[in-house]
Amino acid sequence: MNFNLPMKTLLLIVFTFCSLSASIAQNKNLGFGLSLSLDSNSYFLVKELSDAVNHQGKLNYSAGVIIYYDLNDRFTLKSKLLYSTKNFAITYDFQKLRDETFDGISVVKKATYQYFNSYIDIPLEIGYKLSENKHPGYVTLGFTNSFLVGYDTKGYFFDPTPEKVKSYNDYLLSIKSGYGKLFKTKSLGIYLEPQFRIYLNRVMKFNKNNSPKQNPMHFGIELQLLKL
Repeated sequence: MNFNLPMKTLLLIVFTFCSLSASIAQNKNLGFGLSLSLDSNSYFLVKELSDAVNHQGKLNYSAGVIIYYDLNDRFTLKSKLLYSTKNFAITYDFQKLRDETFDGISVVKKATYQYFNSYIDIPLEIGYKLSENKHPGYVTLGFTNSFLVGYDTKGYFFDPTPEKVKSYNDYLLSIKSGYGKLFKTKSLGIYLEPQFRIYLNRVMKFNKNNSPKQNPMHFGIELQLLKL
């Protein structure tokens, strides 16, 4: 995997954060902050196309900057610039594959390949404040544009350096919902939100038989540090 690209991306995000903080400091309705989330692309409700193939989600993360605008006392508009990972694994059962394809006998019964994907995510969200108390709750809805910036593949013992393949598509579109709680101090807000995402276009690239029905579901929990 090319680690120079993620480092350049993170530097761009830091630069963007500094620029935002300088440019919106005078506007009371505008704010900025940092975002960090732990995520998983889950396949546990996805029906596999073959009994010989088993997809497994991995623990992923995203990090970046947030800019938000308070439309009024209830509604807040947010956009983000995030670096994210969308890694997963596939285990192949060669015994079952042999039964399905009649393609010889393999000395290896099962093997797991790991697929690594790096994306730039640009979400646009709207949040609705449910209450006016000191630590209000918010319901959020939005969509996320994801652009592939790096990928890699790792194999198993008998095939440690497999051909590097692009497993996920270059562009992903997803819709997101979540419920979060904002904890306020004098000048800082700490916002914690469990969230759920559904991909609208086909996620998998290298298997043309996969349809959106085989897309993973995205579960995550996000921490935001907001300048109030």
